[in-house]
Amino acid sequence: MTQGHTITVEQGDEQVRVVRAGQVLAESRRPLVLRETGCPPRYYLPAEDVRLDLLT
Repeated sequence: MTQGHTITVEQGDEQVRVVRAGQVLAESRRPLVLRETGCPPRYYLPAEDVRLDLLT
């Protein structure tokens, strides 16, 4: 890793909803937020908050 480059993972406190073509694929109030220098935040959701049956 280069100097000044950081990666953090934090428990988020916001609600995250993933929608495609009007259908809710995931919704969580317990996201993990990964923040990396130079990149937008990325959200990781617990599997039980994701409609896995819609992703196949």
